Parts: sequence; C-alpha cells; structure tokens
Amino acid sequence: MKVLKKIKSIIYVSYFNLFYKNTKICKSSIDLSSHLQFEKNACVSIGKGFVLNSNSFIRVRNNATLFIGENCFFNNGCIITCREKITIGNNAIFGPNVLIFDHDHNYKSQDRKNNFISSEIKIGNNVWIGGNCCILKGSDIGDNCVIAAGAIVSGKVLPNTIYYSKDKTKKIGE
Repeated sequence: MKVLKKIKSIIYVSYFNLFYKNTKICKSSIDLSSHLQFEKNACVSIGKGFVLNSNSFIRVRNNATLFIGENCFFNNGCIITCREKITIGNNAIFGPNVLIFDHDHNYKSQDRKNNFISSEIKIGNNVWIGGNCCILKGSDIGDNCVIAAGAIVSGKVLPNTIYYSKDKTKKIGE
C-alpha cells in the first residue's frame, strides 16, 4: 500500500487552459485555498510569474475580459470581480485584502441584485497597491504608481504618483 505525500499548499502551473478556449494561464503559483471562477464566454490571460496567495478570489463573468501581465503578485485575501474589462500591467504588487470591481449594482433598478453599471479598469506597469485598498469601476492607474494602504481609487491616477485619497496625491520623488 502506497502512502501519499501531503499535498503542498501551492499549485504550480506551467501552462494550461481552464474550462474554456479563451483562458490562458502561464507559469503561475496559485494557493489551493484561492478560487478562480471563469464563466462561459470569459476571456482571461494571465502572464508568467503570476502569484495568487491564500484565500483570494478571481471571478470573470460572462463576456468579460481579464488581462494580468507578467510577474504580478497578489497577497492574501484579494478579490477581483470582472464584468466588463480589467487590465493589469506587468510587475504589479497587491497587498492583502485588495478589492477590484469594474462594476456597481444599479441601485435605481427594481432588480438591484442582477443589474449592474460597469466601466473598464486599467492598472499600469510597476504599480504597488497597498493593503485594504478598493479599486472601483472606471479607475485608470498610471505606470509606476503607489496606492497607499486603505485608499479608495475611483477615477484617474497619473503615472509616477503616490495616491493617498481622492484629494491627496504626490509625485514620486517630492
């Protein structure tokens, strides 16, 4: 009788297509406690060097597009829900409990639970997003930005900026 070795907590992915033809994940490390959920017509591309730590969720809904560049790191408890389009550049780092939603529920609708307003999110290259941040629909974060822990981003953040809140930004190097 063979004794099975204990399963490691990380799954290493060399290359595979999950569920549908429009899904590509290359050379990644995904914690087994994390969840990837891609609906029927989702288009997903995740570059090599992707790391998804424990208890994180990535959901890409029907007809939505998620692109994550190379060497991106997501710490514990991150959540991405994509209903339209989210693009994340290369070498992005996300602290724990970062939330990224490209949609809101339409509170004016009779069917609030199933009616959404969405707008594309763009996150540039070499961006560092601190813990407990929330990136909302329509956000556009330029290259080389630092988003301070706990910030809520809604709108445009210019490249090479440290972003604290909607009223407090600072050019890197100031």
